[in-house]
Amino acid sequence: MRTVLFGALICLGACAQGVTDKGDTDGTTDGTTDSDLAGVDTDLLGECDTTNEDCAPGVRGCGGQGSTMLPGSDCLACHTAGGRAPEWTAAGTIFTDASGLSPAKNVTVTITDKDGNIAAVNSNSAGNFYTTRSLNFPITVEIEKNGVKKQMASAVDSGGCNACHSCSGEAGGKLFAP
Repeated sequence: MRTVLFGALICLGACAQGVTDKGDTDGTTDGTTDSDLAGVDTDLLGECDTTNEDCAPGVRGCGGQGSTMLPGSDCLACHTAGGRAPEWTAAGTIFTDASGLSPAKNVTVTITDKDGNIAAVNSNSAGNFYTTRSLNFPITVEIEKNGVKKQMASAVDSGGCNACHSCSGEAGGKLFAP
C-alpha cells in the first residue's frame, strides 16, 4: 500500500492572490499537534487528481483569476524573482485529502524560517495560500484546521510545493488538511 508522507509541507504550488500574510506571531501553538506524520493509505482515497498539476497560465478550466488562480499548479514558476508575477517566498494549495479533489479553505499555515521568523497565512476558498515575507531557508511548516495540527517531518529549502506534494512527487500525494 502506498503511504502519503507529509514531507515538505509548503509544496503544492498554486498561484494565489488575496491571501493575507499575518506577519509575526509569538510562536506559541494551541491544540493537539501531530508530529508523527504517519501517512494515510491512498488506496482509501482513490486516484490522485493530476488535472490540477497541469494548470499553467493560459490553460483553460484551471480556476479563475486572483485568489482562485490555478489551484494545484506551481506558483513559484511565475512568482519568483524576475518572473512574470510578483515574487512570493512560499506558496501552495491545501486540499481536503491527498487525492486533491477538493480545496481546503481556512487552513492556517505557519512557516518558520531558520532564524525563527514566522509567517502565518490562511488558505482561501480555492485552498491557495502564499507569503511575500522574507524567509531564510530552510523552513519548517505547520498546518492547522479546527484545532488539529500537522507539522513537517523536516525542514525544506524551497517554498515551492509541486516538487513534493503532487501525485508523482516525493510526498506521494497532495498537501491536505488535518
